[in-house]
Amino acid sequence: MIIKEYRDEFEGVCDVALVKIRCSYKAYKDYDKVAQFYSGINEYGKTYALIAKVGGYVSLYENGENTEELKDFLKIIGCEGIFTSLDTAKRLNLKINEKCLSLKISPPYEDAEQSEEGTPRKLMEALKEGLCIEDTLGFIADVSFRTMHSCADYVLKDGGGALLFYNEKEALVNGIATPKDSRGKGLGSVLLKMLLSKAFERTVFACCSEENKRFYIKNGFTLIGEAAYCEEE
Repeated sequence: MIIKEYRDEFEGVCDVALVKIRCSYKAYKDYDKVAQFYSGINEYGKTYALIAKVGGYVSLYENGENTEELKDFLKIIGCEGIFTSLDTAKRLNLKINEKCLSLKISPPYEDAEQSEEGTPRKLMEALKEGLCIEDTLGFIADVSFRTMHSCADYVLKDGGGALLFYNEKEALVNGIATPKDSRGKGLGSVLLKMLLSKAFERTVFACCSEENKRFYIKNGFTLIGEAAYCEEE
């Protein structure tokens, strides 16, 4: 049984999709015209899945129970894309568009220099140097909203930028990019250090491609699993 209620019973579970859901819930729990949150409850009253739908995009965490019910429910709510663990994507037979690695780092973090002043639009322009950001107005609105509600922060330096979403205990690197002519010169590491200083005592999670794994490992992150950006078959 899936109900429109947020019941998080996964304390201590290390999963990037779960962190993404918690960050969205902190920001949008009172704005049901923008975001919806659902729990999967089994016959014993225990939560086996959490779903966050922000705009048309879904973040999903589940523990392996009731996969058929989840498949049916995803069809009911409809979604443009789904972010979840690679294991979940395979269990639900989702179409995998992109695989990524999940990583985390724990505090304390080093002090860092201050970010340059800027706006979500300037951040978007910086991130577009290395990331695919298509819905520009949606991106700016989301970052502005989360920042105003103390659920996000970002840093800018020398044409590069990095974005952090967070909840009470965790944070998620939601994008980091540098200009092409600055790559290989250490700017990415500087931006990441600046971003981590914004996380304070939170555990910070990140996702990256295989080719960017070395960057995060070099900066103190450890691998914890695999995730995927998917859609329904």
